[in-house]
Amino acid sequence: MDAMQQDLGDQAALLGVNVIGQDSYNETFTSDADIPWLQDTHEQGAWDAWGAQWRDVWILDPDGYLSSMYNLNDNDLGRSEDYDELKALILAAAER
Repeated sequence: MDAMQQDLGDQAALLGVNVIGQDSYNETFTSDADIPWLQDTHEQGAWDAWGAQWRDVWILDPDGYLSSMYNLNDNDLGRSEDYDELKALILAAAER
């Protein structure tokens, strides 16, 4: 996702949110990434509140409302078509 953040520049910001119970993998996830990484907690319950699934990309508009969701299990960012589609969704949401 670092490449995507570089492509987006200052038009949009990416961050990751790790699911409760997987915090032992935070170092692995972030060892070669520069995007901010948050750990969900039982008190916050973000994953449950949002109904998130593994590898979901939740795209928010500038007001913090959900614009769209893109799952990376179903879409491979190694394919230029999928990468470009996600980038377009993020940029469209940023323009709202």
